[in-house]
Amino acid sequence: MSSTQTFVLAQSPRATPPGWRTRERLLGIGLLLPALVLIFGLVLYPFVYDVWLSMTASSLTTSGDFVGLANFAALLGNREFWIAARNSATYTLLTTALRLVLGLGMALALWQIRRGRVLVFLALFVPWVFPAALTAVAFYWLMSPPFHTFYTMDLLAVRWAVADFVGEDIWGVLAVAFHDVWRSSAFLAIFLLAGFNSIPGEQLDYAALECNSLWRRFWLVIVPCARRFLVLGLLLSLILSFLDYISMFVQTGGRITWPLIGTLAYQESFLNGRASVGSAATLLQLPVWIVILWIGFRLFEREPRGAPAREVGASWTGPAAWDRGVLGRTTGSTSRMRQPGAWRRRLRPLALAVAGVTITAFAVFPIWWIFLQAVKPISEDQIGNPFWTWAPTLDGFDEVIHGRMVPQWLLNTAILLVVGITLTLVASMLAAYALARLRVPGARWIARLLLASYFLPQPLVLIPIYQVFLWLRLDNTLASVILLDQTLTIPFATWLLFTYFEGLPADVEEHATLDGSRWTVFRHIVVPMSVPVLIACGIFTAGVMSSDFVYAGLLLVHDQVKTIAVGLGLIGLSLDEFNSITGGIGATAAPLVIACAAFAPAYVRGLTAAMIEGS
Repeated sequence: MSSTQTFVLAQSPRATPPGWRTRERLLGIGLLLPALVLIFGLVLYPFVYDVWLSMTASSLTTSGDFVGLANFAALLGNREFWIAARNSATYTLLTTALRLVLGLGMALALWQIRRGRVLVFLALFVPWVFPAALTAVAFYWLMSPPFHTFYTMDLLAVRWAVADFVGEDIWGVLAVAFHDVWRSSAFLAIFLLAGFNSIPGEQLDYAALECNSLWRRFWLVIVPCARRFLVLGLLLSLILSFLDYISMFVQTGGRITWPLIGTLAYQESFLNGRASVGSAATLLQLPVWIVILWIGFRLFEREPRGAPAREVGASWTGPAAWDRGVLGRTTGSTSRMRQPGAWRRRLRPLALAVAGVTITAFAVFPIWWIFLQAVKPISEDQIGNPFWTWAPTLDGFDEVIHGRMVPQWLLNTAILLVVGITLTLVASMLAAYALARLRVPGARWIARLLLASYFLPQPLVLIPIYQVFLWLRLDNTLASVILLDQTLTIPFATWLLFTYFEGLPADVEEHATLDGSRWTVFRHIVVPMSVPVLIACGIFTAGVMSSDFVYAGLLLVHDQVKTIAVGLGLIGLSLDEFNSITGGIGATAAPLVIACAAFAPAYVRGLTAAMIEGS
């Protein structure tokens, strides 16, 4: 062998010693274990337990005899179950269509806006990070004003007309649906904006040269390029809609009586005490979610038609491109594009300005209403204008901070978020790196199962996991909520990081291992390269954990351990101390919104990096 051949062999990162692959797989399994224990340990046992429970006649407090499939047969033969199933399908289809239209429209508008784009983007970011249990209060009272307003009589006329057509129960559902569409369409718009930012400017220029139809360019170029963002964002917004609905159902103490399958399962388990029937109702949802996930994975993972993914994203140069434009959008040459007519050139800035103002108003109006009620004196309520105040006061903020345990709740929320986000990022980073780099057997299926666990209905885990926490003496502690919230955060964070690592070329890491250990390479190369994706995962985690009401509301009973969402959410629908409650909502949510907004552009860059590198 010549000296040149020897040198090349020594420099080749693939020249690994015997047995290294086995050690690498063992290391990968070790890095994967924390996420697997946290997710499957908190999901697999409840799933198996619910399967067994659904085949018995057990109640919430006593065990019963084995009855086989009798509970499933009873549900399938029950008219109320099919009403709930019909309602679930109707609610899902209508809200999904509306959130998709709004999210897509807002993303396209924000993609084109130049002046004031940062302000519009931050406004659109607020609905996601503002705790959902608190913004739900605003929608509830906007639909059912607690005091007489200038639109009360007109609203009542609409309410009674709707009640005559579809029933009285629908009004509370509309409040939940509007809140769901408001929050999830903003979330979807941010997702799609990251996808639009990733489209090379040159590709848009060529499309404009080849086709003068805006619709055809949108359908044949923009949608395929943003397909991964659209599919994943839509899947996540679907599950968020069910989380928000169940949270509102629990928060109002069952005041919203229009049943979905999820609320029927919760009602049977916790209000009627028939845990076995509730478990059967929960399990009957799984086939539908399996089909939705199968379609989603097929759409997300298949290669786009036409140019290969690497070719489509050829203008993406990694971190060097993140600072182009306000939000990282590249802009190609427009010299060869067809120039619009003079009237279109004049109307375009005006249309974009109107779109920016409309998006901003849509995003911040419920937040504005909450803050306004906090600073508006009670004496102005008789004026009948809930959207303005002439003599603002800070008494509402002062009363809630000194009259309730808000400082303690705020501290509990801070502990929950800091510990929960840290745990999510560490476990997800290790798991994703192991799945993408360390040859773990069945890596892609493990990643799929982790993401699929996010779509398991919340009522499925509540009864068995609460018994486990009682045995471990973790009930009524922040630790129980932190652990349980990991089932809502680690799956998505692991999937996003896995997608990023899977598509990221490994050459740099392989060559770096010649000069240092894999741990050194991980700390000094992999982690710095992954910072934008980690920020995206962290902000997603903060939005989910701060908005959780079902887990925290059931597990945190004593005032000393409650979070802001639970402490204020439970009393937010009461007319007692209305101004002070809205003051507490505004004062305690503001720090979280400001902190997350500071990282908002990095959130988009992180989503873009993960999807493009993983395409």
